[in-house]
Amino acid sequence: MNWRQGRLEPGDRLSVQERDERLAALTGDQQSYLQSMLTRGRRTRFANSLARAKGYQIPEDTDPEDLEQMLDEWVYAGFVDGGQVTPELRCECGRALRYRHEVRHKTSGITRYFGIDHLMEHTGIDAKVVADILKGFEAIDYELDEILLKLEKGWSFDPSLLSSPMPPEIERQVQLELPLLDRQILFLRRQQVEQKKRDHKERPVEERMTNGPLVMDDLFGATFPGLPQPLASAASVSENEPSDSTPVPFDLPVTLQEPVLNYLRSGTKSVRIICELLIHHHGAPGGRFSTGKPKLFPTVCLFLEGRSEWTGSSIGQEDRSYTGKEKSDSFNHSLG
Repeated sequence: MNWRQGRLEPGDRLSVQERDERLAALTGDQQSYLQSMLTRGRRTRFANSLARAKGYQIPEDTDPEDLEQMLDEWVYAGFVDGGQVTPELRCECGRALRYRHEVRHKTSGITRYFGIDHLMEHTGIDAKVVADILKGFEAIDYELDEILLKLEKGWSFDPSLLSSPMPPEIERQVQLELPLLDRQILFLRRQQVEQKKRDHKERPVEERMTNGPLVMDDLFGATFPGLPQPLASAASVSENEPSDSTPVPFDLPVTLQEPVLNYLRSGTKSVRIICELLIHHHGAPGGRFSTGKPKLFPTVCLFLEGRSEWTGSSIGQEDRSYTGKEKSDSFNHSLG
């Protein structure tokens, strides 16, 4: 069967009963995976909404563990589906629920349990932020419907996607024979395109010139032979025209080096998150590219690439993460 036969029509959406019926037909492992996906998705959307309200600018696909490093109040802890409205699950107001959500206050340790309609009443979160959280939760439900409907309509995996490295969660989804979301397919397609770009840049300059003029990245490399290619990409006005006149810093100030390492040691892996924390709490320069990415981003990456105790890897298209292991072999294109 052609993989395209599983595509959805605009407006496809399941009722609660229809969703329950389709979930009940899945294997236990499939149900467990989707439950975990829902919880993690909601946790991410919850933290993202609160972080944006505080003025942080971060990619949508940032890990919730990193997002929560920027928060000092409520974090999303999960939800329970009782299968039906039951007195065993109650809101803080006493109302019996089917779906009960749980949030925890990082500073006080207080935990609140509630139906989603009472999120604002029991947490004191601003109404606009709550509306953004609810919108995000609804988008997560849409994604569950997308998977269930694609499964029903005979979706099958496109073998051409195998040429792109898969994040563990997508690989697990494929192993469980669950359809991929449109955004996951787009992610893999973009990875393939980025890999082709990297393959092109690794070829000798003379060979690239035979196929046409050098692109802007090549110009930076040719003008500044010692400048790492990803940093040149980040500074390229053809891709990231600066939103202000703040220059891209090439060396990380000494006063910011120890905070960067401390954030990594405390478990924060995302460079985008670390940059936001440096800007908001350590007086780092706040200049940004037009994409919203801090101009400090490539500088922090270069600083960490020079330290052998940290391993770097890309996170989607807009971020990079570091963990305390042996230095990575390659400097990924995510700096751009």
